[in-house]
Amino acid sequence: MLIKAKLTVWDGIKTAGRVRSSSGTNFVLNTNRMNNFRVRATTKSKFEYTDNLYDRREAPAKVECDSTVATLVTAADATFESNVLPLNYYPGNDPTASTVATYISVDSIAFAYSDVDAHNERSFLVYYNGAGRKNVILVAHNLDQIVDLADYGTTSTTTSSTSTTSTSTEA
Repeated sequence: MLIKAKLTVWDGIKTAGRVRSSSGTNFVLNTNRMNNFRVRATTKSKFEYTDNLYDRREAPAKVECDSTVATLVTAADATFESNVLPLNYYPGNDPTASTVATYISVDSIAFAYSDVDAHNERSFLVYYNGAGRKNVILVAHNLDQIVDLADYGTTSTTTSSTSTTSTSTEA
């Protein structure tokens, strides 16, 4: 399952600069790369995160986020709408180019982060192919839309608050 979380620490090899603000940076994370959940400050969590599942030499990074362990475990236990995520990406990571449709296995997705120049309109998605090769593509989806595509197969629910509101209304 993919989950959006605000990370305050991402400490590992080749992870410097990922958290861009002292108050934290939003990411979409893949729960299939999380391990060893621990509670931090009652409502936050710490865990280990592995970018490249195909490289047994990679040591997991130490990550801290604003989500509870219960929220992370619930996301890890959830099922995807589909095993493949339909995305529109910009060839050559050029936002002035026309987007091209592609399909990426959800299991291969490591994480996504917002394009700071796009005002929450597009994101960079990092995924690894079967040989463990890192790929970074610029997609025409914000972080909430990426999670919605994995959860519902569509971006019709554009924010988690909208989903929460409709769920609360049904209860």
